[in-house]
Order: sequence, then C-alpha cells, then structure tokens
Amino acid sequence: MIRAFKTYWLKYFQFRGRTSRANYWWVTLINFAIAVFSYLLFAFLLSNPVIDSVQTLGHSGGYLLITCGLGLVAFLFTVYRLVTFIPDLSISYRRYMDTGLSPYFFIVEPLMLFFGL
Repeated sequence: MIRAFKTYWLKYFQFRGRTSRANYWWVTLINFAIAVFSYLLFAFLLSNPVIDSVQTLGHSGGYLLITCGLGLVAFLFTVYRLVTFIPDLSISYRRYMDTGLSPYFFIVEPLMLFFGL
C-alpha cells in the first residue's frame, strides 16, 4: 500500500508505462480515506456539541477558532486535491492504456469531473 502511494508520487508526470490494478486501487483507497477524514473533521467542527461548548464558554474567540479550523481544513483539502489532480490523471491514463482502451476514452473522465463541478 505504501509502495503504491510512493510510486504514485514518483510517477507524477509520467503518462507512459504501466500501472497495476492493485496500485491504482490502493492509491484510490488512500485518496478516498483522506477525503473521508477531512469531511469528518469538517463535520465535527460544524457539529452541535462543539458549537454548544463554545456558547457555554461565552467567548467570541471560540467562534473565531472554529471558523479558522473550518477554513484550514477546507483550504488544506482543496490544496491536496489540486496537487493530486495531475497524478490522478496520469495513473488513470496508464490504467486506460493497460486495459487496451483507446486513449480517446480517457477524455471522458476529465469531462465528467469538469461537468460534475
């Protein structure tokens, strides 16, 4: 698993070559776990117990702390997804080529990402 993620970063701009099915799915699983963790952290910071504890304390600095935490989590996750955009494309392209599909099918994935936003 760690080796697959290391290879993912080492082949950042490499669109030629091969990627095993296991490497592709380990990287997908790790990226999914990072996304779930960041969403859960974001949801925790928005949860009622956290906000209620700040209200109980009566400090406006607590709201500032929560707001900064939410902004930091959102910023870090956004930066991570922007940094992993090109390696995601390269590993997906290599898998498309490994399966014997035409490279033109590869255009579908970025278009789905673009129109999904």
